[in-house]
Amino acid sequence: MAEAPFSVFSDDQPVTSNYENSSLYVLEWLLRRIGLPDKIIVKDVCLAKYSPRLLHWVVTQNWLPSNSVIEKNPAFFNTRDIVILKIISGFPILTKEKLREQVIFDTHLGDWIVAFGNWEFDPLKLSNPFGHNISKVHVWQGYEVKVVPSQIQRFVSRNIGLVPHLCFVVLDQRIFTSVVISAPFSPQAPKMSITQSLSTPLSSSSSTFLAPSTFNPRSQVTLPVKSLGVCKCIAAPQEADTAYKTKVSRNGNIAKLQAGYLFPEIARRRNAHLLKYPDAKVISLGIGDTTEPIPDAITSAMSKRSHALSTVEGYSGYGAEQGEKPLRSAIASTFYRDLGIEDDDIFVSDGAKCDISRLQIVFGSKIKMAVQDPSYPAYVDSSVIMGQTGYYQKDVEKFANIEYMRCNPENGFFPDLSSISRPDIIFFCSPNNPTGAAATREQLTQLVKFAKDNGSIIIYDSAYAMYISGDNPRSIFEIPGAKEVALEVSSFSKYAGFTGVRLGWTVIPKQLLFSDGFPVAKDFNRIVCTCFNGASNISQAGGLACLSPDGLKAMQDVIGFYKENTNIIVETFDSLGFKVYGGKDAPYVWVHFPGRNSWDVFAEILEKTHVVTTPGSGFGPGGEGFVRVSAFGHRENVLEACRRFKELYK
Repeated sequence: MAEAPFSVFSDDQPVTSNYENSSLYVLEWLLRRIGLPDKIIVKDVCLAKYSPRLLHWVVTQNWLPSNSVIEKNPAFFNTRDIVILKIISGFPILTKEKLREQVIFDTHLGDWIVAFGNWEFDPLKLSNPFGHNISKVHVWQGYEVKVVPSQIQRFVSRNIGLVPHLCFVVLDQRIFTSVVISAPFSPQAPKMSITQSLSTPLSSSSSTFLAPSTFNPRSQVTLPVKSLGVCKCIAAPQEADTAYKTKVSRNGNIAKLQAGYLFPEIARRRNAHLLKYPDAKVISLGIGDTTEPIPDAITSAMSKRSHALSTVEGYSGYGAEQGEKPLRSAIASTFYRDLGIEDDDIFVSDGAKCDISRLQIVFGSKIKMAVQDPSYPAYVDSSVIMGQTGYYQKDVEKFANIEYMRCNPENGFFPDLSSISRPDIIFFCSPNNPTGAAATREQLTQLVKFAKDNGSIIIYDSAYAMYISGDNPRSIFEIPGAKEVALEVSSFSKYAGFTGVRLGWTVIPKQLLFSDGFPVAKDFNRIVCTCFNGASNISQAGGLACLSPDGLKAMQDVIGFYKENTNIIVETFDSLGFKVYGGKDAPYVWVHFPGRNSWDVFAEILEKTHVVTTPGSGFGPGGEGFVRVSAFGHRENVLEACRRFKELYK
């Protein structure tokens, strides 16, 4: 790099009052810390997590010896890799047994990762992935579960004559932020043989490769990658040896998670898109967040309760961890009338998502869970964090020790229970997020029987039950025998616009017992009392108002508004010839893009229409080839988004 003619530019972010968030700021900040020349090209800063593997094509063209790594648990080098690595001076050869150790595995998993690729094509399907433009490769840098030593990457970048740029990517895996530095090749730079390249002493530490540093990109800088050459990718440098470290090891279960949680990841990509297109009107139909105001009948009650706290007579401090009795009684009488559910079976909370994690604590790590595929990501992620799963299996895109119950159009979005093993816990959501499918009474009867035959417990998520328009059950407890094998979580979020207010509930019948006969509700109560001080008394006042006659009517009006949005979206994609599912009993439309990668479709829609959706594969491998479109949006935005969809896919 030192011999090449360098220039400085930033082609996407001018110097503005927001200079500290610009790539020029990063350039100056970076140069001071890694000792590179003071004139280089900073191409961009990005957030991403997917990398098509152009390296596969390079290897198949016999430009390199094989460097494949078994992508299963645990990861270790194959025989050919070890032969190569042995000639690298100072490279530690670890045994398979050593690599099975958690710390060693995680270190190698995130050490050297490759990101050769292009947004526009699948490298595995082209004979020449450079296409007609042989001088550039678009790179979307991200976290790849693959070990590729730096020496191999170095050889690739120095010996592919078609590409005129050598790029370095400094990747901070803690925040999934990367800084891309590009420098032109020197025409006089000699090419190296694979042996010469591998014989060059280089530590597997990226701080040694660049220069001694403690590089830590600013998380606020999220500009998207554009045109780049073949990239050399470098993992985040380790902290300097002088930095103080505690003796506490990282939770290995959290380390198993592959990337950021789905919806914050979508938000990050949306923000990156806004930086790229600052004048674009971006419409969000991705994250399922409500948009319409909370009805006045509900906010008035919250305001009254809030004001009362400023008086001696109306002030109250800690409340019951299980929730205020009037609200528990109202939930029981409104949603579970004549179903045998009593008010003391109900635990009021700050939302269904929070209760899902508390339930995971109740059941512990020594269980096997089953989950609809696709499904709400919190089910799987919380199971991974609790230690219920094995490692992520890249080849099948699943975690070990989880039963993925495929739900697709072919089976009516209800799993073939005869093919399922005997799980301890079954997560089941109806209407389903993301597919929008509501289970029939017959299907739920099969599910309850399956659970009873196998001694399983169903965690039934009914967060969208009020959207059901037909005769399908709105609660699992409508099914005879369900109280012996099921509990239910629900929420006011999508009924009353309480996504920010935070209020939900969990129902655990007294009849639900552990194998030793101890009531599940008592253990959940113990967890609630330990981990939670109860829902806000202001939120609970709003919840009680929701269940008044005026509140129920107001909620139905809001739900009706979102269902009208759903009809508009369904009609739009129907008119364009797409297969569309859901939408009738849920505020989500599940659109099929056969043969396509969900994240590619997401990127295409965002890039060409400035509309945010949700890639189906983010909900599990069964969602690949689908995109979820949310009906949560202002009417004018939904209409405009549909106009853009028609323009794109006409």
